[in-house]
Amino acid sequence: MSQFPYIDDYFEASATGPNKGFMFVPDPDMPSEMCDPEKPAASDGYKAWKLIPSTTTDADLNDLEESHRIKYPPIYRAFLKSFHYYRLASFGVEFSSHVIHRWKTALKVEYEYECHRSLLARGFIPFGAEQFMDAGATCFDTNNILPNGDCPIVFWDHEWVGTNKEIRPLFSSGELMFASLAFAAFAGGNFQYHDDREDDPADLPLKLKKMATFLSIDPEGAGGVARDYWTTWGVNPDNEA
Repeated sequence: MSQFPYIDDYFEASATGPNKGFMFVPDPDMPSEMCDPEKPAASDGYKAWKLIPSTTTDADLNDLEESHRIKYPPIYRAFLKSFHYYRLASFGVEFSSHVIHRWKTALKVEYEYECHRSLLARGFIPFGAEQFMDAGATCFDTNNILPNGDCPIVFWDHEWVGTNKEIRPLFSSGELMFASLAFAAFAGGNFQYHDDREDDPADLPLKLKKMATFLSIDPEGAGGVARDYWTTWGVNPDNEA
């Protein structure tokens, strides 16, 4: 158990929850350490992978910080030092892959993207991508460090560059992001979507219940300043009051 238990919860939910089907990827060169021999390869060429303990060291992270002139929040260091993975259960946030032997080079390449260089220079550390709109990078906002070293979580929207909508909030902290994403993974994703013209009305009450719980986990972030983002996809408990 790490000092950040919500990270452990999120990994467990990703590996065992309803959305665990993403643990197959089309990688013919999958590192042997991550191959899952207990699951047969899919007929379409997808291979099964498994979570393995991370080999990431403090020296690795210190090197990245120094070379890119950044400072990782403690919770992000703990996350990268927890497990290697290809994909994790996503709900608004798609984490960058963290594959053994490859992750450091891959992260350096990502940091060289023009948009990421700009974000890093402005104090935003990219760690993945916004999922619902494919808007752009999700980031730790190191311009607003909390007393425990954690940071708010934001996303960069490429459609609103140069406006007050370019950087938008998601969660009030990394810790509550992991708590919220663990709940979403255990609950089964996609409870944010509902269209009265296409979806069964009988499904809506459960979706509303799940969304209300999700928002309550981070009342100042997902349930506060980012509430409009999370409730704009058809499931809004406020409309049922």
